[in-house]
Amino acid sequence: MRQTIVRTGSIIVIFAVAVGVMSTPTLAAKQTKTAAPRPPKASKLPPNIAGGVVKGINAKPVSGVTVDIWGTVSANGGIVNFDPTTNAAGRYRQTAMPPGIYTVRAWKVIRYNGKNYKLPMSPVQGKIEDQYLSKNGIARDFVWKISGPIPSKFFDPDEPNSYYGGSLTILGTDQLANRLVLPDNTILNGKLVPDGPLIDGSIGRTISFKFPFKSGELYQTVHKDIPLGRYTLTLSAFLPSGETKAIKLYDGSGYEESDFKDTKLVEFMPGGAAVRPFQTHFINGVSVSVKL
Repeated sequence: MRQTIVRTGSIIVIFAVAVGVMSTPTLAAKQTKTAAPRPPKASKLPPNIAGGVVKGINAKPVSGVTVDIWGTVSANGGIVNFDPTTNAAGRYRQTAMPPGIYTVRAWKVIRYNGKNYKLPMSPVQGKIEDQYLSKNGIARDFVWKISGPIPSKFFDPDEPNSYYGGSLTILGTDQLANRLVLPDNTILNGKLVPDGPLIDGSIGRTISFKFPFKSGELYQTVHKDIPLGRYTLTLSAFLPSGETKAIKLYDGSGYEESDFKDTKLVEFMPGGAAVRPFQTHFINGVSVSVKL
């Protein structure tokens, strides 16, 4: 039996082989460059007050968001922390802050498919590491994202955990470190079909992907920034001969033939939220063994 693994920043999968033509205008239209839209500026606030608004799908306000305001007091170097929550209008406000320098992060606990998850909110202005002097007033807004790049000074487009969504990685060995053997020029095809609403309540879309199988590679990331939620995963191999073979997915109950199915429920879920400078956003992984 031949096997391999798929892993995500979110998922691991182990698998084994057993227009009409337009006329040219007389005068060329003048091309103008459109400037990229700038993030909206937050409203100014009085000294030693922090506040802003949190929005989600279709710019609707998000209530019950905890805003973590953490910093160092100028007078004595002491550490202070405030945690106001957003109201029904998605707004928060913290008054009477000691003069100092602060970071401001926001997160919300969401219950999804019977489990609680702590999701970070994305800052509208600046980076997640930005610090603010309270004497200038701290105005910071947030938006709830389940995919897209994390606004960080450490952002790396090739790093899966630089995104709010999950990522899918193919590992070229099974659990016993046996290399997967497939013919050269084999193409692996995958599909992720949302199983119900995504974690923010939105309706997800089917994600199809394909990638060349690289013989000898221990792993390769094949898809990044998958919106957080539960999906039905399918995989298949398209061989150079033109033959397509479905890859069976292990259901986790044992290692008999009957324990490998045509589909597998997988979840791209957060393992934490970047609410303090020493914490990072992380998507939990799931392992799925598969075979032909």
